[in-house]
Amino acid sequence: MTEVLLPILIVVATLIGLRVAGATTTVALVALVGLALFPRSQVYLFGFDPVPLSTVSLFICVIIAIFAKPRLPIPVVFIPLVAYLILMVTTGWTNPHVSGDALTLILVAILAWFVGTFVGRAETAPQLERWLAFAILAILGFQALIALGQSFGLSWFAAVSEASILESGRSAGTAGHPGNLGKIVICLTAIALPLSTSTDKVVARAATFAMLAGLLGVGLSASRTNFIALIGMLGLWIILQRGKGVMKRRIWFGGAIALVGALSLDAILARFQQDPLGGEREHLLAVAQEHIGRNLMLGIGPGNYITYFGQFDALTARGWPVHNVFYYITAEQGVVGALLFFGPMVALVIKGLRDYNRKNQHSDSGLALFTLTMAMVVVGLTGWGFAGGFVLHIWFFTFGYFSGKLAKKPVELPPPVAALPIRPAAKGLRLR
Repeated sequence: MTEVLLPILIVVATLIGLRVAGATTTVALVALVGLALFPRSQVYLFGFDPVPLSTVSLFICVIIAIFAKPRLPIPVVFIPLVAYLILMVTTGWTNPHVSGDALTLILVAILAWFVGTFVGRAETAPQLERWLAFAILAILGFQALIALGQSFGLSWFAAVSEASILESGRSAGTAGHPGNLGKIVICLTAIALPLSTSTDKVVARAATFAMLAGLLGVGLSASRTNFIALIGMLGLWIILQRGKGVMKRRIWFGGAIALVGALSLDAILARFQQDPLGGEREHLLAVAQEHIGRNLMLGIGPGNYITYFGQFDALTARGWPVHNVFYYITAEQGVVGALLFFGPMVALVIKGLRDYNRKNQHSDSGLALFTLTMAMVVVGLTGWGFAGGFVLHIWFFTFGYFSGKLAKKPVELPPPVAALPIRPAAKGLRLR
């Protein structure tokens, strides 16, 4: 029933959104629903294999964008990566297990970057800011509510994978895995950070409460790395933020983070006691380090990690890849592919830091992108989840969003003109 109702819900919401809120806002809402609210849902189309709702949502967004604006922000920075993948699939990667699904996953991620850029490049308007802030609040609030119910034993949106057996007792929201919930929260928190400084107090408060709800959800998931990365992300924001009234915001926001974090501390500490060394991460990393050099420059092909490295390790053969997103992508795409994959993101972060240092109206977006990147590096060093499924798509959507925000030319304000002193007219001087 869900598979039938959700596509109808998406279509109805799209039509209403186009009528009430406009194309850009509709694109943002449809993307967020598909990527962050019901990311594991499947859609059955005309008897074909099920398609992830996140993919369907992104294609709907692309169609809306094409009809809404004649000049679209094409992500040309990924053309070299696409060309490399096509070349290697046709001539280079001879492994029979290179997965078409894995290639499609990367191509759809580039579409997600495009959709995020389309939203980010929209002119700043109170209506769009409000829709975004309340949408993120609704999504993260809903995720926290589902996670809270799961922590009391309710089987809402229960995970159905092998990992669900190992992760029993931990909350996952609607994401299917506790770690995926944390990654959704990290991405949406990055978008909410600049909104929390809006001059519209309604927007600022909605964004702030959304981030606190997300922090609570991550705490209930007992995902240590995500929790630490999110706390560090918010801490960096508080420390590095500039502007009028920043000290008041630091005190209030810092206190709220400390309170919500304290509510989640028991679950995090219990996880440390249960699994102090992080399971088999060191073993899986050693397997990758031992054998990655055989295909270092060009890799083994997307979707082929388990098949190839499983030859050398029984645990890997059971479906457990290296828990390091940088090793994982390098192993599958090679050093060349990894550089083409991560290069646009590195360039974008550098641009964001420049805008932050120049203290223009992009400073908050540049700082938010930097905090997001630091959080993703921390999470990426201990897990591979950012490279899989809908998580890859929301990752690219978020970076695309900031790409759009930072692409707009800063408006340079003219320097203030010093007031000239007014001298009284000399005596006897008559004006004619």
